[in-house]
Amino acid sequence: MTAAGWAPFPQLPGQRAADRERMRGKLGLPPDALVVGLVGSLAWSRRHGYCYGYELVRAMASVTRPE
Repeated sequence: MTAAGWAPFPQLPGQRAADRERMRGKLGLPPDALVVGLVGSLAWSRRHGYCYGYELVRAMASVTRPE
């Protein structure tokens, strides 16, 4: 998967979009589905009062999309 507009290597114009479309098809994700990824674990840090990725989990409470 690539983030829109970014890849760690050069690509031909339109290749990123084609790669995303191919991967979405492979995973059964509709073209308009919201996809968010997180690498790691959701482990709360008492010292910092923070959990990496927690803002994504909280943001999901604001999403009103039916899917």
